[in-house]
Amino acid sequence: MPTSNNVPELLAPAGNPAMLHAVVAAGADAAYLGMGELNARRSAENFDDETFAEACDYAHLRGSRVYVAMNTIVLPEEMPRALKTARRCVDAGADAFIVQDLGFAVALARTLPQAQLHASTQMSIHSKDGISALAELGFARVTLARELSLGEIAALCEHAAALGMEVETFAHGALCVCYSGQCLMSSLIGGRSANRGLCAQACRLPYRLVDLRDPKRQLKSPGEHLLSPKDLCLVDDVSQLAQAGVASLKIEGRMKSSEYAHTVVGVYREALDAASSEEGAGPDAREGFRSRLGSVFSRGFASAYFDGERGNDVMSYQRPNNRGQFVGRVKEAGSDFVEIACEKPLVAGDVLEVWTRRGNFTIKAHDAVKVSGKTVRLPIPEADGSRKGGHNGAAARSNDRVFRVRSADAAVEDDPREPRIPVAGSARLRIGQPLKVSFRLADDGSTVAKRLLARLAGGAFQVELEGDVVEAARTRAVVSDDVASHIDRLGQTPYRLVDMSIDLDEGVGIGFSQLHHIRTDALDLLTTEILKRIGQQDAIDASGCEGSENAQHTSEARASKREFDERAGRGEGPRADSAANENVRWTFSPSEDCLSTEPSLRAACASDDESPLSAARVRIAVVATNPECARAAKRAGAHDILVPALNYRRGQSQWEGVLADGPTQAPFPKKCTIMVPAVAHDAEGESREARLGEDAWANVAEGQPVYVDSLGALLHARQLGCQVDVGLGLPLVNAAALRLARAFDAARVWLSPELTLRQVADLASSADGAPRLGVKVAGAQELMVTEHCMLMSQGACAEVCPTCTRRRVPHALEDRKGYLFPVVTDALGRTHLYNSVELDNVPSVGDLLDAGVTDFMVDATLMSPEQCAQATGRLAKALEVWAADGNTLSKLPNTTTGHLHRGVM
Repeated sequence: MPTSNNVPELLAPAGNPAMLHAVVAAGADAAYLGMGELNARRSAENFDDETFAEACDYAHLRGSRVYVAMNTIVLPEEMPRALKTARRCVDAGADAFIVQDLGFAVALARTLPQAQLHASTQMSIHSKDGISALAELGFARVTLARELSLGEIAALCEHAAALGMEVETFAHGALCVCYSGQCLMSSLIGGRSANRGLCAQACRLPYRLVDLRDPKRQLKSPGEHLLSPKDLCLVDDVSQLAQAGVASLKIEGRMKSSEYAHTVVGVYREALDAASSEEGAGPDAREGFRSRLGSVFSRGFASAYFDGERGNDVMSYQRPNNRGQFVGRVKEAGSDFVEIACEKPLVAGDVLEVWTRRGNFTIKAHDAVKVSGKTVRLPIPEADGSRKGGHNGAAARSNDRVFRVRSADAAVEDDPREPRIPVAGSARLRIGQPLKVSFRLADDGSTVAKRLLARLAGGAFQVELEGDVVEAARTRAVVSDDVASHIDRLGQTPYRLVDMSIDLDEGVGIGFSQLHHIRTDALDLLTTEILKRIGQQDAIDASGCEGSENAQHTSEARASKREFDERAGRGEGPRADSAANENVRWTFSPSEDCLSTEPSLRAACASDDESPLSAARVRIAVVATNPECARAAKRAGAHDILVPALNYRRGQSQWEGVLADGPTQAPFPKKCTIMVPAVAHDAEGESREARLGEDAWANVAEGQPVYVDSLGALLHARQLGCQVDVGLGLPLVNAAALRLARAFDAARVWLSPELTLRQVADLASSADGAPRLGVKVAGAQELMVTEHCMLMSQGACAEVCPTCTRRRVPHALEDRKGYLFPVVTDALGRTHLYNSVELDNVPSVGDLLDAGVTDFMVDATLMSPEQCAQATGRLAKALEVWAADGNTLSKLPNTTTGHLHRGVM
């Protein structure tokens, strides 16, 4: 593979200060970390104001950048706090913000225009339209969805570069089985939202795939962890990523150990350096990379979707956690020992796991390890229920496999002064002249030196201080070695001396404390100047002036954004870089963001001649995946029929989640709203759209109604002049997000299912001139959408998804408690997993109407035509009852109200 001129940034996780030190020491060009609770890893240690400021100074002093992950949805009441946090981060030296919430992104760009915005992978960006929309909003970088092939990545990099944007991709670490940002599984079944940074990882639990025609019969699968992917590993592919134009390679792992982060970052640093050399990394080096990566954490490695693969090789069906590194097999087991025939050397402190037929147990290598050739004998610690050659009932036998799950060699001792910055010093001690000491940055070929000098744009400057006048010695004169040794006492500083020149008169006398003080003051000045220069350079880069390779693109993007702001009717807004507006903040209270507060709908209707349930005021929308359900819904009172684009295609109707045996005779009703899926790749590279020739927009005409579930689709719909519904897959949870939807010409917004009734009311009251607001109140609740088809666990698959016979069988995942989660696979082979409990907020329609909601959705994806008619009719009746006397219907048994009354963590 020829070398590439593009050397991507290596972006590393930092869940705490010790991990930050570890990854910078290992060669990370940048680190991303969480500040407070508004980040996708709330359970990590994270950073506070003090440790964050220290982190920025530590990283900047070593030429690395710090990106703040504020990549969760931001609820209405959290917006002021989120903006204050961002302001403090900017003041402390944050280089960029990684964000998911569109409303927060808009607010951040308006209040802190100097802040660089990076789109989180939680935005699920996987198309050119998505990147174009981000460019219009002023984003500098996009972290792509992880479900993209190399060909798709290359096409998106080219598109992003034309818009002055950078592309970041994940290169290593845990994979989510669901498209990031689309998963509601942890949220709806446990109240811990992945969109709030508290994912409970329900995907790592055991499930069995069943045929709903006979749920007691388990379908064949290689294991029981049917939602657990292997770990992503692209260490062999860094050259291809560089040539594709990727600007940053991201390592996952803020919840993992410093040892893990240090090892993984170190391996990828070596791989990137090798890729940029003439020789490249040879087979032995690549094998060594993978071995070292496997020694710290592995569920098994896969290149996953990068190679266009999406089958069982992506999955870790048998084990959802760290399987470690295979080191050998049991040779003999005694009552208190296990003897292992090792294929890899062990060291004291290694933690090993023995896999037996009755479970697994761990043992630890220690200083008294007995070695005979490649055979190692280890004692088994006593424990309740231990058995011969085992632990807690897991008995070892000959030939059982042994894995290293923690490597002692990978241990990292935290030192906040490492890696030290190389400096060259000089000292002048001339009798009758002031003592002079200077330091300059030295390029000794180390990673930290190269990185820092590059960050300073080649500014290898020096600092110089003068002290007291040098006098002749009264007793013993000092010599050069004395001066050098005392200036070189840098143990408590972040520097290391690589060169020292001494200009010394004979007969000089000086107190060594003078040398200590002037050395300390000079190095403190050097630190101050480095951080100051980096701040100035960042300001130049952010402004798009000289020093920025994308200056022209940046200027064009800002002109586009100004035009967008004018269309949105919001002008330039306050400018934080203006002295007159230095302390301006954009707030979101109802009194400031709307001209008036509307009375409740029922009260307004009481004095109106028009029926309170007229279609102009209240609308019922039904999601129908086949013509019969659509027609049944219309007869039962539905105003709008929403049809998924893939089901609208002839021969792709689904009945209760199952592909119909053949094309239906009756067509869909006229004027249906086509639902463009949340996941709709461009027909590039190895995408399913390219392979199967599928176009989600094929049946969307200019000016017609369309339902969109992604930012890219929202932009595409606006360009077509469509009447746009913004769907549940694009979570809009605050007033700024609603204003953004209005700017994109949205006619209706379906609010996030993670909002409570009170939050819905707050949004409605502050949404002056916003689109109509809708809430799903009944039917199926989608938990996740996956690129991997869950039906593949049954065995070999030809991937002819439109005609797949497995899609004609009703499937579900059954959990340990016996709950059944329906599985529906679409014509592109993507799987949609639904909640085991149906939603029923129909009894709350009166409260929702009072809150300001005007539109209500029934999702009939898993319903028969009869059930669809009943659900639609029940909703219509509930609205009539409320309009008549303010009463409600009773909640259906075995249903859930979701988050409407309980919220999310």
